[in-house]
Amino acid sequence: AGLDVRLDGGNLSRGAELALKRRAGVKNRRRRGPDWGTAVIIQGARGIANRVRHGTIGIVASSGTGIQETACLLDRAGLGISNAYGTGGRDFMDEIGGISAGTAIMRLARDERTRIILVIGKTPGGETRKKLASVYASLAKPVIVLYLGAADTEMEREAGIECASSLADLAFRAAKRLAPVLETSELTQPALELPEKPLPQGFLRGIFSGGALCREAAAIAAPLL
Repeated sequence: AGLDVRLDGGNLSRGAELALKRRAGVKNRRRRGPDWGTAVIIQGARGIANRVRHGTIGIVASSGTGIQETACLLDRAGLGISNAYGTGGRDFMDEIGGISAGTAIMRLARDERTRIILVIGKTPGGETRKKLASVYASLAKPVIVLYLGAADTEMEREAGIECASSLADLAFRAAKRLAPVLETSELTQPALELPEKPLPQGFLRGIFSGGALCREAAAIAAPLL
């Protein structure tokens, strides 16, 4: 019917996901999911999302929780979202190749309201990571990337792409680009006070309200475990 599609459930094989996303690409339609949870578009929030300000920051993420946390941090700083698109958790894998992510990024690149693009994802597959890095480098708008759990970001930095270390750092970098005088908002957080020696028990247990927050905590705690 020529419509964008969001698929909420996760009961879909990777082969079927790839075929449907390729079909959406041929029709120049956006297809979110499976395992889709969050979006913020001009008409309002979709899925599990928060009521936040409209503004000039675009977000593309494989993580719904990542969108929620980043959008809320920016909202506290007085900044808003132009559009935020969830792609589904498997989109950044090489089997899917970042099809939905690439489509969403190009939409934001063409969107007159969007001044800066934030990309949040679980660490992409190697080929997908190369493809996305070339997409970022081709854009006229600034891009800030956060790959949760990535051991390094050398590929992105070599392409001239700014990288964040956490969701709070991502929001802060975006805010500083749009509001350089921002110094004392909710985004200005003290450095984490981590112990100098590894934790003796060698493990850490936690309860998290989303996969992105769990991965972020794991990345911070990994050197201590």
